[in-house]
Amino acid sequence: MFGALTRALREGDGWRYIGRFGTGFSHAAHEELHAQLIKRKTSASPFAMKVKD
Repeated sequence: MFGALTRALREGDGWRYIGRFGTGFSHAAHEELHAQLIKRKTSASPFAMKVKD
């Protein structure tokens, strides 16, 4: 499972980190989001600069 989701804005050809959020998910919503996100997991960060994991 995840603790929070990373929020970003599209800038040019990349992404700019703007924060994290993770409150208000029901247990069922949390499980559904996790199932969808795990399919999209990558080893490379989309951000040019290091962000808090």
